[in-house]
Amino acid sequence: MSVIYSESNTGKTFVALKLAYCIATGTKFRDKRTEQGTVVYVAAESGRSVLDRVQGLKQYFELEKN
Repeated sequence: MSVIYSESNTGKTFVALKLAYCIATGTKFRDKRTEQGTVVYVAAESGRSVLDRVQGLKQYFELEKN
C-alpha cells in the first residue's frame, strides 16, 4: 500500500494514475521495470476531477483515438 501526498495542484493524481496503469499493465514507469499486478485506486477527491485526469491518462498513453 502506498500514499502520495504533497501540496495541492502538484500533479499527484496524474502520477498515481500513471503508476497504477504501469503496474496494471506491466509497463515501465520512469524507465523502471514494474511487476504486473492488481491495482486498486482510491480517489479521495471529487469524482469529476478524477474522471478528467483518467481522460488525460488515456490520451497520454494513446488509449483512445481522437
